[in-house]
Amino acid sequence: MLVILFDIHAWTGGGPGEMSSQPPQGLDVNDFIRHLCVFIRALGLQRDDLNMSVFLVDSSGDSPANVLLGSTLHDCQGSDANDTASKEVPGSNDVCDTLIERLRDIIVDKQKSTTDSRASAPPWGSALVQALCHVKKHSIRQIEQNDVGVESSRILCIATSQDDSSKYLTFMNAVFASQRDGITIDCCHLGSKDSSLFQQACLLTGGLHMRPARPKSLLEYLMTAYIADEDVRKDLRYPSAQGIDFRASCFCHHTLIDMGYVCSVCLSVFCEKHSICLTCGSEFTI
Repeated sequence: MLVILFDIHAWTGGGPGEMSSQPPQGLDVNDFIRHLCVFIRALGLQRDDLNMSVFLVDSSGDSPANVLLGSTLHDCQGSDANDTASKEVPGSNDVCDTLIERLRDIIVDKQKSTTDSRASAPPWGSALVQALCHVKKHSIRQIEQNDVGVESSRILCIATSQDDSSKYLTFMNAVFASQRDGITIDCCHLGSKDSSLFQQACLLTGGLHMRPARPKSLLEYLMTAYIADEDVRKDLRYPSAQGIDFRASCFCHHTLIDMGYVCSVCLSVFCEKHSICLTCGSEFTI
């Protein structure tokens, strides 16, 4: 099963706030949507039995990840898609037209919203949790239907926003859950600098993290690097990960730190020395 998560914060996140992002050079939102649709069509042509769902990561809605389309839409909580759309073949023209129509409506709504709501960072940690629940529900259904084997699952994240260190705990908990269940997390990051959170997520789950040097060639990266599943990747050679940022985010100020204090009870990380753990309340004698 493949779950695609993406955000459009680089084009819709307005305001000079800390979480605002610059659009990728040479890639506007229309080109981004076209590249994504071509990639989805290619996935559908590659495997007609592929279970695929597409989510938009957005902070303005009731859910952290809004369901746009997929082969199992009717199983996603919070989806307003009709039954006809959920039964369409992934990658078909009708499905991609549905994706474009829904994205245009979302972009128009965000442009009408306030600057503060548009500047808030996409909740990637909560979106990963929702994607994991979606994958788990699909796996349980396969077991109930007495399938010979449960298919492998993969989550592809196409991110344009900067890291939100305040969501570090939620994000890493989702990553550890993916690692335990054997779910691969891939990331194609279109930000101006590398994402330490996604770098760690891909490393821990055996996924692929890339930041395209030419964002306008996004489709080339998707078709050559991310279209292959885990079995095919064993026969391919990918660039090795270099310069991964393993810094943790402190629980008191939500900033990335090189050195800090760790609670021996709950393993919370702090950038300053405290007499009492702010998370579990344990008293420090030293």
